[in-house]
Amino acid sequence: MSELASVLDEILESWRDVRAGIVEEVENIPANQFDFRPTPEVRSVREQVRHILEVAMMMTGEFTRPDTNLQRAPWPR
Repeated sequence: MSELASVLDEILESWRDVRAGIVEEVENIPANQFDFRPTPEVRSVREQVRHILEVAMMMTGEFTRPDTNLQRAPWPR
């Protein structure tokens, strides 16, 4: 197995584990609590879940690019 394939397999396994844990946690949140915001300066539960989904979509986009570069410097570098 190539090094890239093993790194990708490791990433996918980790992503599946994290995703399953997040789904379990979100399922434990009562529907009437999704707009809870501990202070006005922070995201609500709903906004935080949306943020997690958006990051997952961004990562999926990067992993599926033909020119994927997992060594790419993070923004803004």
